[in-house]
Amino acid sequence: MKKGALLALILVVAVAASAALTMGDVVDKNAYNAKGVSADLVQRINLPAQNMAMKVNGKIFMKGKSVRVEMNYTEDSFNNPAQYMQMKMMKVDEMIVINTGEKGQKRSIIVYPKLNGYVETDEGENTGGDVGDFDEMMMSPVEKEGTENFAGISAVKYKVHPLSADDSKEGETYYVYVDSPNKLMVGMYISDAEGNETILEYRNIKWGVDDSVFTAPDGMTQYESMQQMIMANMQ
Repeated sequence: MKKGALLALILVVAVAASAALTMGDVVDKNAYNAKGVSADLVQRINLPAQNMAMKVNGKIFMKGKSVRVEMNYTEDSFNNPAQYMQMKMMKVDEMIVINTGEKGQKRSIIVYPKLNGYVETDEGENTGGDVGDFDEMMMSPVEKEGTENFAGISAVKYKVHPLSADDSKEGETYYVYVDSPNKLMVGMYISDAEGNETILEYRNIKWGVDDSVFTAPDGMTQYESMQQMIMANMQ
């Protein structure tokens, strides 16, 4: 075989191998499915068209099909202080969202500790802080982009490609950052065609999550709706 043809073959094989790489190859699925993982969460959202910038601190717990996201809003959470003051006045500046169940059959528990209550819904609540359908995400093709300092560590950056054309959104860019030695996600970056950005950082990651964190809290009142909960606390 001629040298040029051999180099071309090697290149084709290398490209094919790179394209075959999936999220499940670079992330320890067992850590999330069997043991569970928890972390401190830093979430940043930029919405240029609405002139809104938001930063929320909290915690995230992931295990199997279940995700719990705790969010605490403070004076520094919004570029418009009035938004925080309104949330504080309504006592909704602390929030917990628990999603459980298979894709298409998700159930959410939405808790407001300062209102001492929660509501349950049959539709999975999009918290912005979780990883969506985990099994589906693990099948997504990824492409290594290099190494960056992210969430306080030197992380490997992967571009995530859609599983199919139906999953593709024009103008959307999706990156995942991985702590390579431990094969754990330390964050994500997602942007769309309108310039909206979501940045998630997972810090102080720990193994082991008890199933009890994905159940409704004891000692709180269950309400039929968010509106009913707020009205009850205004009386």
